Amino acid sequence: MKRIYITLIFISTALATMGQTGIGKISGTIKEAENSNVVEFATVALNNPTTNKPVDGTIADAKGKFVIKGINNGKYVVAISFIGFETIKREVEITDKNWDVDLGTVLLSSSTEVLEAVTVEAQKVLIEEKVDRMIYNAENDNTAKGGDASDVLRGFRS
Repeated sequence: MKRIYITLIFISTALATMGQTGIGKISGTIKEAENSNVVEFATVALNNPTTNKPVDGTIADAKGKFVIKGINNGKYVVAISFIGFETIKREVEITDKNWDVDLGTVLLSSSTEVLEAVTVEAQKVLIEEKVDRMIYNAENDNTAKGGDASDVLRGFRS
């Protein structure tokens, strides 16, 4: 009798665990819209449509293909993105009858912006230590501005 109870508990636990895991699968291939080249390592996120929070996700392989497995039944938004391309969103629904969703070939359009000008500014450190010498950049010392060379040297010693 004890064995029967243990067996029933084991079977019910196994069935409950199997019911919680998703059987759905979403797959597809990601390519560029302009020239049909594959987009390697694009990000594929599976989001909850009401909260817009990620549920699952993956990264496309070197051939642009992706697969997300183990998805529970429900409605989702698949967001596909990559740097330099516009994000594509597709709504999908996983059900017992429609558990294998193939998005086919998803085409990403490039989204580039041309900048008018870029200014790169850098400032030398006040004191640079080299192997054979120490360099004092007086132009970066605010206490020496407006003075002469003796003011600069006096500020360096203190």
